[in-house]
Amino acid sequence: MSGSCAETAGVGEVRSLVIGVNGWFWGQETVGSGQYLHQLLVHLASLYPRDRYILFVPAGAPAVSRPLPAANVEYAELHTPFGARGDLAKLWFEQVSVPAACRTWKVDLLHVPYWATPAWTPVPVVTTIHDVIPLILPEYAASPAARAYTRLVSLTARRSRLVLADSQAAARDVCRYLRLPAERVRTVYLGVAPGLVPIEDEQVLDGVRERYRLPERYMLYLGGFDRRKNVPMLMQAYARAVRRRPELPALVVGGRPPEKGTPLFPDPRRAAVEAGVQERVHFIGWVREEDKPALYSMACCSLFPSLYEGFGLPVLEAMACGTPVIAARGSSLEEIVGPAGILLDPAEPDAWAEAMCRLCMEPALAQELGARARERAGEFSWERTAQETRRAFADADREWTSG
Repeated sequence: MSGSCAETAGVGEVRSLVIGVNGWFWGQETVGSGQYLHQLLVHLASLYPRDRYILFVPAGAPAVSRPLPAANVEYAELHTPFGARGDLAKLWFEQVSVPAACRTWKVDLLHVPYWATPAWTPVPVVTTIHDVIPLILPEYAASPAARAYTRLVSLTARRSRLVLADSQAAARDVCRYLRLPAERVRTVYLGVAPGLVPIEDEQVLDGVRERYRLPERYMLYLGGFDRRKNVPMLMQAYARAVRRRPELPALVVGGRPPEKGTPLFPDPRRAAVEAGVQERVHFIGWVREEDKPALYSMACCSLFPSLYEGFGLPVLEAMACGTPVIAARGSSLEEIVGPAGILLDPAEPDAWAEAMCRLCMEPALAQELGARARERAGEFSWERTAQETRRAFADADREWTSG
């Protein structure tokens, strides 16, 4: 699906651009915005070598020691009065340092790869908004500072020439909550990293099994633990499943649980105890990126009960590894999974229990859904993400220069 700028834009010759990129999350690939920035920039730089990318990063941040992905990408270190990290540094970087740098570096366009559009810039802005969770679930912006920041970026988002959303569900939310016209919001799906494939090498599988002390058979939850992830419901569903079929495999839970449970970040270990399944649930902690393909490949199924997602990269990663998935209806997960998995109401633990029993006890069904999942995941690629993003850059630039 790669091609020249002209082929990608589909409208005549498209000029090469100097593109400024807000790199606050550069090097932070354990968070979604960091993964997105890394994969997108790598593929943009490769597919469009005539463009020049200026990656704006906080001066002194550890990320500046990372090798750049291509010769047409360069760092620009920007100073703030508040150092390289912290809320005030981030706000100054987004609203003052980056707009000023656009003029200094004579960029043609600014891409902000997360919800942080500047109030003013001398060039057109394309903003990627992955979700608007603080507006949909206000408890995620409970402090006065968080509410003020959400109000600010909600207003400044309207200064974007185009807004890119990760899914149709996210695009609808952006239009609704930020009051943006639909013609200024585009859906650009994310991709799946090339290394996320089914693993069959027994030595690799045994190494991961030993590293995380995995049981022989297991169902997998790999993700976060904030309230919208709906993990307590998953524990209740698993408890009901094992009461029906005691021979079901263990439940493996990957990710770093909160040190102390709160209403916004409930402790999944406590949820397992309350459900009476603490002896059957294995908490394996943080999972290294390079271990994920093997972890997914060995799972009987992967479980995604989230109440809200802007996209849901983990579900796509599991599907790419050929793992059957059970996911929640609503938000973006329904779009991503499509007909390739089992979609259920996230408030119905009995339905989840039944689906767990079926996938673990019916090998033919699991095999069919695993094959469907991998085929479906093949429809998502970072090359396509980069091409559609570059088309948005071209359209925003054309609109700006034509007046």
